[in-house]
Amino acid sequence: MQILLDEDDAGESLTVRLEAGPASDGAAAARAFLDGYPELGSAVEQEGLLALRVEVGPADGFERTAASGKLLSVVERRARNR
Repeated sequence: MQILLDEDDAGESLTVRLEAGPASDGAAAARAFLDGYPELGSAVEQEGLLALRVEVGPADGFERTAASGKLLSVVERRARNR
């Protein structure tokens, strides 16, 4: 799993990247995150503070460190944190 924090003209987004598997369902995973984390659900559904996206794909598409190739757990792309 990898978390990507980003922003654009529409606002901030949180993307959860999951490794594809036989039972991979991005919509079900998104619902589970929203239901399992009330603060996230509120920020996304009630307050509209950010968008939640779930991407399901091969792990070799996840971002890694240049030096060691280790998986980055969180990728921060918001301008204010660069």
